[in-house]
Amino acid sequence: MNFLPELGFGCLTENDDFFMNCLARYVIEKGEAFNGYYGAYIWKNIGDVEMNFHLLPGEQSYNVVGFTSHVSGNQMWQLAVADTCQHFAGDDCDSVLERWVTFTHPLTQEGNIRIYLVNADVVPDFFPNDTLTVQVIAVAGDVTYYRDEAAYDESEPLTELMGKPVHFAVNNVFSIINDSVAVGVIKNVSAHICSDEKGEMKEFCCTTISTSFGTLEIMHAKESVKEEEKAFMRPGGVVKALCTILGDVAIGKYQKGAIYDQEHMARLLRSCVDCRDFTRITNALADDCRYVARSGEVLAIGKTAVLDYLSNVAKKQREQESDCRAYPAVISGIDNTASDDSLHEFPIGSHCVALAQNEEGKIDTILFVKLDDEKKMAEIRNAGEKEAAYQITVNMGRCPGKDDDLHAIQTVHSEREWLKIIQGCYEKGHFDDIEFYYGMLPDCVLESDVKSELFISLPIHSREPVFTYLSSRITHSDHIIQCEIMSGKQWGHEFALKTDIDSSAHITTIDLDEEGHIARLHEFAI
Repeated sequence: MNFLPELGFGCLTENDDFFMNCLARYVIEKGEAFNGYYGAYIWKNIGDVEMNFHLLPGEQSYNVVGFTSHVSGNQMWQLAVADTCQHFAGDDCDSVLERWVTFTHPLTQEGNIRIYLVNADVVPDFFPNDTLTVQVIAVAGDVTYYRDEAAYDESEPLTELMGKPVHFAVNNVFSIINDSVAVGVIKNVSAHICSDEKGEMKEFCCTTISTSFGTLEIMHAKESVKEEEKAFMRPGGVVKALCTILGDVAIGKYQKGAIYDQEHMARLLRSCVDCRDFTRITNALADDCRYVARSGEVLAIGKTAVLDYLSNVAKKQREQESDCRAYPAVISGIDNTASDDSLHEFPIGSHCVALAQNEEGKIDTILFVKLDDEKKMAEIRNAGEKEAAYQITVNMGRCPGKDDDLHAIQTVHSEREWLKIIQGCYEKGHFDDIEFYYGMLPDCVLESDVKSELFISLPIHSREPVFTYLSSRITHSDHIIQCEIMSGKQWGHEFALKTDIDSSAHITTIDLDEEGHIARLHEFAI
């Protein structure tokens, strides 16, 4: 979606000839590209604005099917998918490479926020309570500034209730369909830049507030502010913005695009079954892919035949309004007394899709995915009559507090346990760990004397900048990482974590508060 007019740069897109022959050509020739599951994205920053074009492969060339303008920032939110209604159809999206998703707070399950996802196709599936790291901004079409909270409280209310005025809550953001309202006490005001159609750099505004989801940067054109309100654009003032929330999901483990492994491909299949639309699976199928029925009969051979078979099944389900719910599942056990060796093609830990094709919602089918050497889907198999030999753990998408089989996120740990979690993040190559993120106090501090290529002032204050710093250190390129938990007596702690990144080693120690949250991280170069 194009948000350049809201930033004051509508001049870049109002002329089709300039947009396609200048802006699009420049980004496509000079930009960086990465793949989603169905299409690709190519992007280039012009000043502080990311110009992002969406591409779909054609028979002889790539086709431009969409455009998004975004502003990269430092505000990373950990969010949980709120519901299953995440279909791209009818969502004011031009293609499957765009998507609106409703999220909630992963710890409290309170509040809903509607986010337009940038680079959405790199995520295979959006299932209730899936947690994602999202780089979030708000782009405002209408803003109002107030001198302080008292002035905001005295402003014209939405309505009155029992004789009292009703206002939007301060330091809060909530969504109404695809629009959102953000109100907050201003923490910071800064300027960003972008080029106009003449190549001249011009500024737009960035106002920072706090919300229950995290710090939010509100971007808008300088011209959006009334002259008499400009003096209130300062810390301590209040801003109210009618805005759209944008979230980039191509960060952390998805920094380089879609992930092709057994887990992610199974989740992609689940998403397609749930949506009853197999468009996104098209480029994930191997040319010689097979669909094997529960009887063992091969019902379709070849990419086109398998896609046609799945699409026809989905079409019949839509026409008949059949009950069919699809859930993520993992094999947790296998009946070793079974004589069929083929059962062991899918070992414990394999991901699959559990289907409930009845009104009662009882699981009656399991779909397995086999990948070839190129990480394409070589076979989709209906477990059918063999399903009794598999014990599976099914994710029903319920809230942690409402399901005995799911456990609430633990944000309190011992020193050694936290270092073990940090070690796991380094070894996985990303910090998309919700326990670690929310285990840091909001005012957590990171002190470091480790030499860094990142342009950042130390010490780092507050959870999101600390998370961004640690994540950025390892997610932008491939690294050789080794970690070891050791005695921390030399640094005044019981334990310490030694981390070697590309032969550059440092020590990490942590200070906890009385409850066991991370209050401070220390890094020492060695």
